[in-house]
Amino acid sequence: CSFEHGTSPSGVARDTVEACVCGEGFYTDRRALGLWQRREPSVGPVCRICPSGSVCLTANLTQPTQPEGHYLLQTGVVWTAYKCIPAQKCIATEDPTAARCAEHFDGEFLACSRCAPGYHLLKKTCEKCGEPRGLLLGVAFIVVVIVVIG
Repeated sequence: CSFEHGTSPSGVARDTVEACVCGEGFYTDRRALGLWQRREPSVGPVCRICPSGSVCLTANLTQPTQPEGHYLLQTGVVWTAYKCIPAQKCIATEDPTAARCAEHFDGEFLACSRCAPGYHLLKKTCEKCGEPRGLLLGVAFIVVVIVVIG
């Protein structure tokens, strides 16, 4: 393969354009690969290095995998890994564009930093919001005290 970090899988004819893939530790920028295959000028490298905190252990990945404790975010064709605190908020996944947060954490927010709607953070986990009984009892108590004093 004539692009940096490119390789050909074993058993595949190495002289064909379609046989070139990115090696371990890299993921494939599909847009740049398509341009390279058509022999057109590229806008960037075909093989992009796996971001620190992610995993690219096999050749020919089009995106890195997300290990537990990290959150992968894609901007254009570039992936960035963020450390999740606490680590159990972010789950390991082969597809970081799908589910990436632990149950009841909201994946729409960076590094699963918020609980999903209807849940609140309690001791590093998201717990379902209960009925506001405590608030109602507190208000009722204040009203009784005001009536008795007043």
